Amino acid sequence: MECPQAVGDMVYVPGGWLHLTLNDGEVVGLGAQAGVRSIDQSALQLGVEAGEHSALLTIAQSLFEREITRAQELLVTAAAWHPHEFPAHFSLIETLIAQSLWNEASVQVELVEATLLSLGAQAKAHGPGIPHPIVGTFMIHLTNYLQNPSIQSSLHPPNSGLARAYALILLADEVLSLARTSNIALDAVWKQLLPVTLAWEMKNIADTKRLLKRCLFLYPGHSACLQYQKYVQQMHPDKVVKQDL
Repeated sequence: MECPQAVGDMVYVPGGWLHLTLNDGEVVGLGAQAGVRSIDQSALQLGVEAGEHSALLTIAQSLFEREITRAQELLVTAAAWHPHEFPAHFSLIETLIAQSLWNEASVQVELVEATLLSLGAQAKAHGPGIPHPIVGTFMIHLTNYLQNPSIQSSLHPPNSGLARAYALILLADEVLSLARTSNIALDAVWKQLLPVTLAWEMKNIADTKRLLKRCLFLYPGHSACLQYQKYVQQMHPDKVVKQDL
């Protein structure tokens, strides 16, 4: 869904909806997001009773510390609203992890992974048409769960999380390269080093070199990149790798 916004137009985007705003020329606009305190609690309760996903998510997050079981129930409903309701899915994963429900958490991780892989394939096939930076950011976020040792043991097949995290981070890189706006997800040096780390742990020296070179190119002289370069050079006995880096 796309629409032009003319002078004086106002667009309402429901909570949790993926969206992207593109400026056509020199544009001045105003945007705002309503926080929990600025929303009438009775309206939130009506939203929960109606099954509105953003209301469910807001209430669930406020209950996380004191009524985690109730929060989980609300998040299950919110996540079921749509497979692209990633904030609810990630909050549900966190809720399950907090209760050490590793099997249930791994199921949610695999559901989100399947959805993101599908969106990544669509992005590569059709180019612009989905909010690539947002999807790429969710892909990066999911790699943290795929690397969690307790979740890894519950995946199918077991202990496949590292390889899957690596594949997902590479897909995120491709998806973000298709973005029509500036790369907002891989702009920090630590996010550039994340695929380097995964490649190293996968013992994929060729990709480690390639990704580390990109980090050094984007952040020349950055201490984190240089420290990682020194570490790779010290740990790998191949002199060719040392010279290449």
